[in-house]
Amino acid sequence: MLEFLSVNWLAVLVAAVAQMIVGFIWFSPALFGKTWMVLHGIDPNSSEQVQQMRKHQGKIFPLMFIMTW
Repeated sequence: MLEFLSVNWLAVLVAAVAQMIVGFIWFSPALFGKTWMVLHGIDPNSSEQVQQMRKHQGKIFPLMFIMTW
């Protein structure tokens, strides 16, 4: 229980946010986003499929926070 209280939660939050930012940049169309979409069978020109992917991003952050912790 003491190990749980000694966690630097600010550092965990900053690391989780940093991971999300790096992920957004990495999977942006400027780098590898279009290639990743094509390899996963997603049409980069389909706004419906792209919106569906963006909708799930909010659900991913709590998981990133737990994984960082």
